[in-house]
Amino acid sequence: MIDIHPIVIEGSWEYGEALDIHTLSSKPRPDGSFDTEYTPLGRALFRLKYRDDRTQIKPIVETVTSRIRSHPPFQLQFLKSIIPIPPSKNRPFQPVIELAQAIGKELSLPVPNDYLRKVKNTMELKDISDTDSRREQLQGAFQVVDQRYAGQSILLFDDLIRSGETLNFACQAIKTQGNVKYVYVIVLTKTRTKR
Repeated sequence: MIDIHPIVIEGSWEYGEALDIHTLSSKPRPDGSFDTEYTPLGRALFRLKYRDDRTQIKPIVETVTSRIRSHPPFQLQFLKSIIPIPPSKNRPFQPVIELAQAIGKELSLPVPNDYLRKVKNTMELKDISDTDSRREQLQGAFQVVDQRYAGQSILLFDDLIRSGETLNFACQAIKTQGNVKYVYVIVLTKTRTKR
């Protein structure tokens, strides 16, 4: 398991956590690149997402499932599903989807890939610093396809957040379009700044 330092994240959900910050520091080098120091979980996520190091899946999944099982606010006994945030970038390997499916398998929870859809192309929000521009990008971006979790509790999962806007818009869609009663959120890492 990976050493973590969970952070409560506020939003339109009942309870949410980022399991750690993503980086500890990032200093520019003379050649224009950066010398970045990651938290252990941030390093594992970086290696999975950007180095295609799939050996990171197992320790990440063990860390997430241990936290969900041992931390009562997640209400594991009432959860009906894990819903991954639909990715904004098309790539052959989607870390958020793969991790959610592995977490679901460990917790015996379904992870449907057809429930929450992204119906609007958006830029990667990490490239947008203005809050209003991020919200404009996300307006109408998510669609819930049916009522299968109406009145139920679900866990919304993402790998990395900055401001939490994506999660807020997805959560609002799940509650208003899908009539889900309780939404809980777990995110692997959070950037050090919101902007």
